[in-house]
Amino acid sequence: MASPDAERWHEAMLTELESLQDKGTWEIVEKPAGANVVGCKWVFKRKRHQDGSVYKFKARLVARGFSQIPGVDYHETYSPVIKMKTIRLLMALSVENGWEQEHIDVLTAYLNSPINEVVYMKQPEAFLVADPSKYVCRLKKCIYGLKQAAMEWHCFIDSALKNLGLTKLAADCCVYVNESKDLIIGLYVDDLGVWGLRRRIDWLKHQLSLLVEIRALGNISELLSLKVDRPSNDFVEINQLSYAKQILEAAGMSECYGLASPLEYKRETYVAPPAEPCDKSLYLKVHGKLLYLAGTSRPDLSFAVSFLGTFRHCPSMFHWRDLQHVVRYVQKTKELCLQYRKSGKPIEVYCDASWASDALDRRSNTGFVIMLAGSPIIWVSRKQRLTAISSVHSEFLAMIEVTKEVMWLRQLLTELGQSRFIETPCVTNTDSLGAIGLTNHDNTKDANKFMVTKIQFLREQVGLKEISFAHVPGKENIADLLTKTLTGLKTSELTHEMGLRYRKHSED
Repeated sequence: MASPDAERWHEAMLTELESLQDKGTWEIVEKPAGANVVGCKWVFKRKRHQDGSVYKFKARLVARGFSQIPGVDYHETYSPVIKMKTIRLLMALSVENGWEQEHIDVLTAYLNSPINEVVYMKQPEAFLVADPSKYVCRLKKCIYGLKQAAMEWHCFIDSALKNLGLTKLAADCCVYVNESKDLIIGLYVDDLGVWGLRRRIDWLKHQLSLLVEIRALGNISELLSLKVDRPSNDFVEINQLSYAKQILEAAGMSECYGLASPLEYKRETYVAPPAEPCDKSLYLKVHGKLLYLAGTSRPDLSFAVSFLGTFRHCPSMFHWRDLQHVVRYVQKTKELCLQYRKSGKPIEVYCDASWASDALDRRSNTGFVIMLAGSPIIWVSRKQRLTAISSVHSEFLAMIEVTKEVMWLRQLLTELGQSRFIETPCVTNTDSLGAIGLTNHDNTKDANKFMVTKIQFLREQVGLKEISFAHVPGKENIADLLTKTLTGLKTSELTHEMGLRYRKHSED
């Protein structure tokens, strides 16, 4: 290696090899005739703090999983991770209950997982112990890069947590809870988010340390590009300032001026004029990053990002300018964040739809938001699959979607022992009296026949007291932000009402 940091990288490689040997990851055997031998390579990464400073040089030996043969070297590969909306819910519940929250990292997690198939791998470069043409590594444990590694690790940690007496939830299979409901673990591959009482968290860390090598990272401060600040027990702030800056850099717009709304007012109501194609790879890259930001901590971006996703297959320069408009809005509002404050109140739900607003196909848009502790935990903005023939039908289809989400949330909160945060029935605010009427009357008019099954479903849920619908004036429906483009003033107003605030240090 010719890098100025060559010595540091060499030390990192030795550390990785030592870890592999300690775990008994492989044994050197003669290469069987006709066996498929998977390649391997070194991957290097500088680990950085939020301020960009390097705190660790990391070298990892990974298998070239693309050379594995399906049905021979691997079978199942799927591995679940905790839902982002569940993470936000647990953050809000930690505020409401005064729980502590900690981040636990499992070191070389995959190396703890036995491998079920017979897999051969080449010896790592620069560290050969025998003739590489005759001898190979037979893997005894999973190694990073293998197709089945994530699945095998999940099976291992799932079994380990169950053996500790924890129960896996049906509503989210990556969440585990103890019998007294005061210890909750969320799995995202080798990262564990833990919420609960201090003595329970300390017990868990001790038990896990007997099984695997862990690193207790203290209070959750960074998780999946989220920056988490918790200055007090009854307040948590989540922002993605660093990620927003990455988006600006990816678009080449770090120094651009900001705009007050994600898209031009009523942009969705007209068809874009013909324009020359843009750089599709750049469009997809920037849009993908915006999609993650909108789905993680910025509901105010959701409609604009969803709308521009319609043109991912063939974007033009006109669509690229629209995307730049969104980026300029991110520049102006990059310090907006979710702020959860203890309130003791149950969840609040708002639902809305914009009828036939898309000028291309006249599909309507569904939008809803569910809030707890004064800030959103779940939000959706997406085009409806059916073409609604009236505004009442479009609103009703949106009510169907929010009902399914409320049913899931009720199950999750019940399994967590937190059902007090969802009323029976759960009151959902909508601005359509016509759609509310459809849930209360037994007859079905001819105009509604194509939706008879959906109408019956919603009426059943209302009858079972899962959900009820209350009318709210359109101007007070904060879900309006998720269904259409608005003026800068209205965007700012609804963003504030939805519970997004600027980071505390930047407030006047």
